[in-house]
Amino acid sequence: MTRLFETLLIALGAFIGTISRVGISHLSETFIYRGIPLATLLLNIIGSFLLGLILPIVTVYTVTYLFLVIGFLSSLTTFSTFVMELDSLWYSNKRNAIRYTVLSLGLGLLLLAIGLSVGQAFFAPS
Repeated sequence: MTRLFETLLIALGAFIGTISRVGISHLSETFIYRGIPLATLLLNIIGSFLLGLILPIVTVYTVTYLFLVIGFLSSLTTFSTFVMELDSLWYSNKRNAIRYTVLSLGLGLLLLAIGLSVGQAFFAPS
């Protein structure tokens, strides 16, 4: 696989991930639960689950890995938006900032573990 092909795979995955992120954000931007921004929370925990689902079945630096993990999921999820929203919450409502952090990390890790379990049970080679 050439570097150009790898770069194009990542770019295509990133494009699809970004478009998906924007669409999901628009659908959920009107929903704020107790001052917690749901769009980023939902995108990051969905991405955590999908990562767990994918990891048992792909080898690092294969076409699937480059496209789905580095391209698509990296663009679907976002740490920078999480931190920006967390910073804003911290100055306006520290309790919501703590809730947002606990929910994001707790649900992200939980859904990653569930995704790994499902991926290993149903998709991993035996």
